Amino acid sequence: MKKIFLLILVVVCTLQFASCTTKPSITASGACGTNLAWTLDSKGVLTISGQGDMKSWTLESDIPWYSIKSDIIEIVIEKGVTSIGSEVFKDCDSLISVSIPESVTTIGAWAFQDCDSLTSIAIPDGVRSIGKLAFNGCTDLTDITLSDSVTSIGERAFSATAYDWDTSNWENDVLYIGNHLIDTKPGISEKYHIKSGTITIADSAFHLSRNLTSVTIPAGVTSIGEDAFSYCNNLTSITIPDGVISIDSGAFRHCDSLVNITIPDSVASIGEWTFEGCTSLTSITIPDGVTSIGKSMFADCDNLTNIAIPDSVTSIGWNAFGDCISLTSITIPDGVTNIDRLAFSGCTNLADIALPDSVTSIGSFAFFDTAYYNDTSNWENGILYIGNHLIEMNPDADGIHIKTETITIADMAFSDCKSLTSIIIPDGITKIGDSTFSQCSNLTNITIPDSVTYIGMHAFSGCDSLTSIIIPDSVTSIGGEAFRHCDSLTNITIPNSVTNIGWNVFANCYSLTDIYYTGSEEEWEAISNDSNTKATIHYQANY
Repeated sequence: MKKIFLLILVVVCTLQFASCTTKPSITASGACGTNLAWTLDSKGVLTISGQGDMKSWTLESDIPWYSIKSDIIEIVIEKGVTSIGSEVFKDCDSLISVSIPESVTTIGAWAFQDCDSLTSIAIPDGVRSIGKLAFNGCTDLTDITLSDSVTSIGERAFSATAYDWDTSNWENDVLYIGNHLIDTKPGISEKYHIKSGTITIADSAFHLSRNLTSVTIPAGVTSIGEDAFSYCNNLTSITIPDGVISIDSGAFRHCDSLVNITIPDSVASIGEWTFEGCTSLTSITIPDGVTSIGKSMFADCDNLTNIAIPDSVTSIGWNAFGDCISLTSITIPDGVTNIDRLAFSGCTNLADIALPDSVTSIGSFAFFDTAYYNDTSNWENGILYIGNHLIEMNPDADGIHIKTETITIADMAFSDCKSLTSIIIPDGITKIGDSTFSQCSNLTNITIPDSVTYIGMHAFSGCDSLTSIIIPDSVTSIGGEAFRHCDSLTNITIPNSVTNIGWNVFANCYSLTDIYYTGSEEEWEAISNDSNTKATIHYQANY
């Protein structure tokens, strides 16, 4: 009996041991990126493996583990994964543990939002960017480790967490995590010195801090986040130290009392809308190294009288200086190639404008309602030039002769010129911009020189009287709806140098019967991009 009992005991123990060492089974799996796969096992461990970026889905319900997210207890992201997509783990309410490798550089917006069982997270070296609301609503999250590699932290990335709610983590109304300044309370003191050792100022960190009058940023800070000081209405001065590399979009937007600001030479990037509405700002020097002046960067800076644009700048964005009513002169340096639409529109005292020959693209209404624009002496036979650049034609002008030295024709320059019947574009023009000749309803003849490489969107739309057009071999791209509503257009010749034709380029061209293409049928099919025409395509071999 003892032997039988011992034998039974051995069998039971063996079975129990086998049960304890059985590998968890895979309950679900799939792909979550071009080269990434995922598995969920019977113990609730979600494993992401492979190489490259994790996908971000437009619809939350399309996330592959969406229907089983409550089964996820642990997430293991293996080495090789380079990003965590937006919203991918949102509302995983059973999640208690996450392992992130050093290969990950980006954590997307809302990535772990409302994971209310998560108690700790360690952001490793390698991660540079954490999106807005990434850990928002993780109500049990008390332990957060942020690597010094992080240079961008989105708005409210750690708000409504246990760490955020713990008053002991706040220092004089300011929340830090490691060496990163995350958030401030509205009642922050008038003069604030950011503590030494700080590396990053998070997005919207001081947003709407209306009591704030001055800020001292210590050496070591490398980035100032999006909207970091926006709407700090009483902020009069700020010191930005050498070492700051980037100032993100809207960082000082509507700081109405900011009189002057010095930007150090270390800054290589200044975002869109950064100084929009800084109505007290009188002058500013942009450091060498900055390559673009973004959208509305200085728009509505009513008292801005002086600005120096460095030679490193190559583009000036949409509405960049819009309504800067105190600006009287501007010198655009050599190297600038693009000035976007409305860039200086509404600068009513801007009378002196210097444009270099390097500019090849000028957006619509870039200099509209400036003193230069409104001065009739600057118009020549109904055409406004700035240097060698044709800005606009008066729609009521009877005749036209473009100066031979003209380099650039601005977008919409001849738009709605009903009296225009023919035009010769001079050699040297490289671009016919967006809507340049749109609604020129009596235009019957146009010659495009071999120097042109690009024809913009709506460039000839509504040219009802245009019957034929030859596009030279130099052109590589034709924008969407470029010939829309050219009702009389019967034929057009397109060279095989064109590598892209936009959507609906021949929409409503009811008379178009023949398109002569100098390439093969296969080449045409690769570039035609839904040309929306019933015209016969004649390929090179057939004509």
